Amino acid sequence: MSNFDLYISKLFLEAENPEEDQSQNQEAPANTQESPPDEGVPPEGEMPPEELAPAEIVPPEELELAKLAVRAIYFNTSSKDVHNLKMKVGDQLIPFEKIPDYFEKTKKILPILGFVEWAMDRYEGVSSKWTEQPEFKGQSIIEKIKSMNSDLPEEQKLDNGKRVYWTRIILNCLLRGSSNFNLNISDINEKNIKEVFRLMKQEFGRDTRGLLGSEVDSTGPGTF
Repeated sequence: MSNFDLYISKLFLEAENPEEDQSQNQEAPANTQESPPDEGVPPEGEMPPEELAPAEIVPPEELELAKLAVRAIYFNTSSKDVHNLKMKVGDQLIPFEKIPDYFEKTKKILPILGFVEWAMDRYEGVSSKWTEQPEFKGQSIIEKIKSMNSDLPEEQKLDNGKRVYWTRIILNCLLRGSSNFNLNISDINEKNIKEVFRLMKQEFGRDTRGLLGSEVDSTGPGTF
């Protein structure tokens, strides 16, 4: 065998069998590979999958207000003589045409909710309350809200700012509702309430007196 062949054979031998003294005299490199995460625990910095994330609490009151809003959408005031209706607040009787002004000035919620439900019951009958739960049967919307919130911790109650917004939506639904609105009470649940709110806020969330409410003379016969 030539010297060249011997040299090549030695190279292959060294490549296949590194010198033993090198492996013995060198420290093993630190293991830089991360240990696999514990089973069921997402790696740091990653959001847990949706099914593992805690469900957001939906106040039961919000579902009821959304259902009242949908009912008001289909009430259709244009087909009824509602202008003879008055809202009673204490000793004060507020004409139908003045109710939008009253709400935008005072932001009083319970009189508006009570009036909207009373007006619909007056024309449709109490039997139209087709969303009543057995435990709240026979209760008005105001009584129902009070019952729902009586034993709830604060974190499960509806924020008052959002309650005001829902009340504005409900009043607008009564005043400007349409039979063509594609939403049913049975569609409303905890999973889609955010989308329902966004949709109704877009359609019915403006000043109840209308886009020109600030320019309307509130002493006139009608303000919406």
